[in-house]
Amino acid sequence: MSQNLSLPETKHENPHSPHRDWLDKFIEYKLRGSSIEIRSTLLVVVILITTATYQTSLSPPVGLWQDTGNSTLPQLADDGTPIIKHHYAGEAIMGTHRNQAPYVVFVITNSLGFSMSVYMIYMLTVDFPLIREL
Repeated sequence: MSQNLSLPETKHENPHSPHRDWLDKFIEYKLRGSSIEIRSTLLVVVILITTATYQTSLSPPVGLWQDTGNSTLPQLADDGTPIIKHHYAGEAIMGTHRNQAPYVVFVITNSLGFSMSVYMIYMLTVDFPLIREL
């Protein structure tokens, strides 16, 4: 004997089921597709993320060197003498330190965030109705 257990066809057959209400809303959303308002809101958020990641690539943390020359780094060499390193104008200060691991992590994560946000902009705008009806 097999029992045929099925969900009620409408939410009115079992009105006390919050799971069924959620499922009905999800199915209605999937059938209707994503609305323009939701897409527009997501597009605004993604564009703000893109702007923030682009801005941090132009002006990295700690800033940029304003001049070309030699600088004494705050770290000391193994023999206890101060480290003097040549830098160029426009080079990231964080990238000229002896320990460059934090700067490499920053560049990789910032580049990944920028790439993903540009990809999301593409995904959100690829099906926008841009053709005007005459």
